[in-house]
Amino acid sequence: MRALEFVFAVGWAAFWLYWLVAAFSMKRGRVPWSRELRIRAVIAVVVILLVRFGAFRGHRLNTDPWRAGIGLVLFALGLGFAIWARMHIGRNWGTPMTQKDEPELVKSGPYHLVRHPIYSGILVAGVGTAVALGWVWLTAVLLAGVYFLYSATVEERYLTEQFPDDYPVYKRSTKMLMPFRLSQRLMIDRMAEFVPPDFDVPLGLETSEFVLEPLGPEHNELDYDAWTSSMEHIAATPGYPDGSWPRAMTRDENRADLQRHADDFRTRKGFTYTVLDPAGRDVIGCVYIYPLTDSDYDARALSWVRKSHAHLDTPLWRAVSEWLESDWPFATFEYAHRA
Repeated sequence: MRALEFVFAVGWAAFWLYWLVAAFSMKRGRVPWSRELRIRAVIAVVVILLVRFGAFRGHRLNTDPWRAGIGLVLFALGLGFAIWARMHIGRNWGTPMTQKDEPELVKSGPYHLVRHPIYSGILVAGVGTAVALGWVWLTAVLLAGVYFLYSATVEERYLTEQFPDDYPVYKRSTKMLMPFRLSQRLMIDRMAEFVPPDFDVPLGLETSEFVLEPLGPEHNELDYDAWTSSMEHIAATPGYPDGSWPRAMTRDENRADLQRHADDFRTRKGFTYTVLDPAGRDVIGCVYIYPLTDSDYDARALSWVRKSHAHLDTPLWRAVSEWLESDWPFATFEYAHRA
């Protein structure tokens, strides 16, 4: 097992050496040293107390080859994820709690999965080290987790100040360190209980500017013309950050998609409404209400309007938001904010 210790020692050493070299290319910034020193002092005191009371004595090195193998896999995945994040963020990287002079908000790559993927990767690698070598290493992981959690909270407060419109939306759509939530209920249970069995699902919403009614295959022609004529406009609409839709589709594929939404409506798995012009009954947009299974929100709403009716995007968002609050059973819901 001495060879295993050597592998981990070399791995960590190479990782931190890369980190040191890469630091020379980062943008200029500053660190609020009062906060930095405060958390480091607390961790230092904890370490001293642990050493004083013998927390690191009498621990044997792991001899189980299965644990060693699992630990190596976690170690490699963790460091790989952290390096990917470091390379992806480029010169925007900084030491914990750094405040950049010219900050940029990076939301792609690993930052689409979690908001602090470097911290996540290092913690996973630390867990892998503990699994492979000995559980005493979990103490270091726990202390690092406290430091990273504190740093992430400080950094997010700063980023919210720098990006007051974009960062809250990004924050609601991602997790801080884990890309999933450890839920007390299975996903299938949440899907089945999206709305209570005795809830009467609204069949529409009418205002002087637009009318909502359940979407179905009968809307195919008008719906297809609406979104295919406004793809760039829809892609820039709040709530569509990942670029997965709109995308090129045939009319038959669109009809099948509308049928899927109609089936979801019938089985109460999700509710999609076409948005119609009250005068000509032309399709001018769409509203989607579906469960958000990996979030604390009860539901997620998305909406879009065609480019020719862009002025209705905010009125539609406002009307649907009020409708969800007054006529639906959701305590909380996510719906990308409009200015």
